[in-house]
Amino acid sequence: MTKLQNTSDLQNAHKLRIQFDRLRDDVLNLSAFGSDPDGGITRHAFSEPYEKARSWLKSRMTEADMDAHDDLAGNTICRLSPLEGPCVLSGSHIDTVPNGGPLDGTYGVLAALEVARTLKDSGLQLPMGFEVCAFVEEEGRYLDCMGAKAITGDLNKEDVMTAVDPNGETLSTVMLNAGFQPENAHRAQRDDIATYVELHIEQGPILEHNKCSVGIVVGIAGIQQHRITFDGQPDHAGTTPLELRHDAFAATAEYAFRAREMVKEMDASGSARFTIGDIQLRPGAANVVPSHVIAIQEIRDISAAKIEDITQRCKELADEITVRYDVPIQFEDMAYTAPVAMDDAISTVIAGAALRLNHPTHDMPSGAGHDAQVIAKIAPSGMIFVPSNGGRSHCPEEWTEWRDLEIGANVLLQTVVDLLWQQTTDEES
Repeated sequence: MTKLQNTSDLQNAHKLRIQFDRLRDDVLNLSAFGSDPDGGITRHAFSEPYEKARSWLKSRMTEADMDAHDDLAGNTICRLSPLEGPCVLSGSHIDTVPNGGPLDGTYGVLAALEVARTLKDSGLQLPMGFEVCAFVEEEGRYLDCMGAKAITGDLNKEDVMTAVDPNGETLSTVMLNAGFQPENAHRAQRDDIATYVELHIEQGPILEHNKCSVGIVVGIAGIQQHRITFDGQPDHAGTTPLELRHDAFAATAEYAFRAREMVKEMDASGSARFTIGDIQLRPGAANVVPSHVIAIQEIRDISAAKIEDITQRCKELADEITVRYDVPIQFEDMAYTAPVAMDDAISTVIAGAALRLNHPTHDMPSGAGHDAQVIAKIAPSGMIFVPSNGGRSHCPEEWTEWRDLEIGANVLLQTVVDLLWQQTTDEES
């Protein structure tokens, strides 16, 4: 394809807009699979509702005259020609948390499908392939971001064969029931993804608060968890003066409050998150001074250095609390996921696409994990956010206004267009 043809096709591609009625119908139809009586959706990977949703999705891909298939890990994929060579990839996931909402992950898959249909309907000859992928098992009921990790080569066969869900059901069993061979899941690795872009609801309140319809994700937060154990002394709550107690919960409460305030003070960018979301207290009686508390703490930020700094400051605070309450504190590192930066060049393309459509943008971190943070290991990756009403997600109340869903899908379309033609132009230059 000559540069002149490239320029002409690109100009025509810039005029394209999605057919929002199709996308709206897809969102409503897919939300029926796994719907709960109270209004939420439960659609775990490889479950019966998921497999029905997968079948429906593949039928929509086929109706658009695209070949739909599942890879060895269970990712569901379709592609626009050319069918060989590198591709621009877009998608997300269609599994949900228990009693979740209709848009988390699902919106990104269906919007990418609508982008593919729009490009297909245009009759334009694409300079490289465009693929849509519904990554399997993103939510981590068995294995976090399993499908994306299979594609990047980070899926361990032993982990697949031994993974179980909270009810004790094995991943290997549900995969077999769905027609997949679990021992082959790790063989879904690929090396033909040129770029990846993911559209997603924000799952937080920032875009709505700023009255902005388009967020550009600059990085996906890393997560450091700690187990903090406070060992006090059980005493009679009626006979032991406050100043003579070794109160494990009082020590925990002061630590929790001061650590939170400390993080707020040291986080000028506003990207850090600090949460103590799980506490176990013993002996658990109203008339006994608490003697033993285990608190699970989580720190998130898009900077690994900041996570390390917050962790160190928290350890120093724990030492101070130990002396103040005469309560020994054990501070243990637990799971750690490194933060991932999104590709600056793709973020620039997203900003340009939004500007062309007259939509202002807001640069922001993602505090939640996404398939993009895994795919970024093998391909330049970017993310687009649209607002979440009330910041709600992972619940039946999860929703985004139709207008914002349409805006996001058109920004994705124009981003994909620019990435497709930019790759070819760069190669010819």
